[in-house]
Amino acid sequence: MINTLEQHRLVVVRASWLVDDDQLTGKCCLIVRIDNTVLLEEKARIQVKTPYLSGEVEALCIPEVICDLVVGNVPGARNPDDPDMTAMVGAVTTRAQARQEVKHKPLTVPGTPKHTRVDRRELIRLQQDDEAIKRMGETAMSENRAGRTSFFEKKDGIVYRVYNDETRGGANVRQVVLPESLRKYVMSVAHDTITGGHLGIKKTREKIMSNFYWPGMYEDVTRYCRSCDICQKTVSKGTVQKAPMENIPVVDVPFKRVAVDLIKPKEPASEAGHRYILTLVDYATRYPEAVPLKRIDTETVAETLVDIYSRLGVPEEILSNQGTQFISDCMKEVCRLLDVTQSTITPYHPMCNGLVEKFNGTLKKMLKRLCNEKPKQWHRYINALLFAYREVPQDSTHFALFELIYGRTVRGPIHILRELWTQDIDEP
Repeated sequence: MINTLEQHRLVVVRASWLVDDDQLTGKCCLIVRIDNTVLLEEKARIQVKTPYLSGEVEALCIPEVICDLVVGNVPGARNPDDPDMTAMVGAVTTRAQARQEVKHKPLTVPGTPKHTRVDRRELIRLQQDDEAIKRMGETAMSENRAGRTSFFEKKDGIVYRVYNDETRGGANVRQVVLPESLRKYVMSVAHDTITGGHLGIKKTREKIMSNFYWPGMYEDVTRYCRSCDICQKTVSKGTVQKAPMENIPVVDVPFKRVAVDLIKPKEPASEAGHRYILTLVDYATRYPEAVPLKRIDTETVAETLVDIYSRLGVPEEILSNQGTQFISDCMKEVCRLLDVTQSTITPYHPMCNGLVEKFNGTLKKMLKRLCNEKPKQWHRYINALLFAYREVPQDSTHFALFELIYGRTVRGPIHILRELWTQDIDEP
């Protein structure tokens, strides 16, 4: 209860999480509570939508209040005894009606970004107008290339940077020298989009360098990733750097030895009822698989693993924790029929299965960042996030996971941008 000169002519709102800082007006009001304690609280402009009052109002922000919103006798507020209020309060939408509304909700089609309409002629014009490329001039492109690991060249009017990539057997990689007006969009595609996955600075930079280059790109990509709002909100805080691990025997045959694990439970559950994720990582190539599951009984997990084996091949050895799904008689019989050797880690020692545990942490972080606005749609993002993870080089192998499996560079969004802008497609 509040005693003020404006008694009963106030709207009171709980200030803990319902009011943002930009909604505060700077006006303050002195209030006296029923226990005679005096508080000085600030007012805010908020939007309300209730059966009694709707629209923008000026509300008093109080940390502790009996409910989220208290509507006083303010202008425009309706009396609870109004005959029309009974019909308004009782107008409840049933679950069937809500499902019908969602079913007929119109599909939102995003507009085409203006940068995707850049063609070869426009790219040449942007390169010619760019100050950084002008400063390079003809001097950088006329230097002696003998013994140089990187040099610039002009082909059909487009300026390229060619460098020798030792990790790919000394093959030459041709990068488009990007004008300043297109750099932020390329960084956004490589980092922010659904196939970017909000990966770290190094992987984002390597994804861009597979097709594009510009002077100072290391610093630009670093600043862009560190200034990402979603990454700042979800970064791990207070972690201690771990000591380096000892070397273990290298597995040189793809899918000879795999590690599996379950991420459980994933909150909130997806719209389709998925609450768990089964993950599998190959020890030789680090190639990951992830499948959302509605339940994790032994039969479901076994069927999902056999489905993965049908695409990637049956491994010789599988490493897992001692969950009941992996050590049950049913799973042992499946492994016996497929001639798969089972290995389990020490209880309460997940570091033994660190390869898949590290991938689990990366996958959960990527899901948290991309599903910030639609948390119940997370099961629909998994395949796109797997594409983002497989497209960039892995730290231990220095190759993209797609390359180690398919023996070629997979065509992704960055490659498509280059083809759209340069119209330069390599002929076989």
